[in-house]
Amino acid sequence: MKRYDLEGDPKGRDGWFGGRPPGIKSTQWPRSRNTGLPMVHILTLTLPPEYRRNGPQHHGIALFQAHDVEASEVDGVADLLDGKRTLSPDEKGDAFFAEIAKAANAKHPTERVWTEDDIGFALLWLTAEELAGKLAKLPREIRHEDVEDEPCAWDAGAAREPIRLRVVDDPNTGKPPHDTSYLPYFEMPEELQQRLGYAKHHLGGTLTPPGNLDIPDGMTPYVLELNEVGGANLAGGGLLLDLDAVALCWAAG
Repeated sequence: MKRYDLEGDPKGRDGWFGGRPPGIKSTQWPRSRNTGLPMVHILTLTLPPEYRRNGPQHHGIALFQAHDVEASEVDGVADLLDGKRTLSPDEKGDAFFAEIAKAANAKHPTERVWTEDDIGFALLWLTAEELAGKLAKLPREIRHEDVEDEPCAWDAGAAREPIRLRVVDDPNTGKPPHDTSYLPYFEMPEELQQRLGYAKHHLGGTLTPPGNLDIPDGMTPYVLELNEVGGANLAGGGLLLDLDAVALCWAAG
């Protein structure tokens, strides 16, 4: 197992920050469970083989964020998207709810969503064919009157930034962060801290989350750590995505 830093590189072929995801239908674009609006695409990444934790058929991921900080929750959207109900007679004639129902029926088979009151994230595991596919089209723009001004994928301005993966020698590679042999970043010699860097985007190795984020128990070595990038709005903080446990946590800076 290796640690890989995610670095912007015009010639990078390992994925990209921002822009649009590849290989999915517009109806499969993940939506906020609070507002029903399409989430902002943060990252598409082709994973090294050891990080393909959802099976060898899934070669990479796409990650999205819902910008719900000041959004009003649209009643009934979450239950509709999660298949807990169907359209009411009144909603069948509503263009917005008709689009939500269409999205609910066509969700990507690997979609995983995390939702809080003011934010949301979605993960898609992608096949090699999807990763090599054309860039996805945005869903048709239809907004509910309660969230007409809320930012979402239709407003995202982050340009596509190609990524390359660079192998980094890290003493914590392959170690769960709560293992007794794991050396926390701020207990490392200063020379090692400088070499690894703080708040890097990376797969595996030493974690450097915001100070107010406790690393959860049970987190594995297969963690993607990201900070503000690709249209993400983390209030100056960062997120940890465990690709083995399929768990996500985040905190503001």
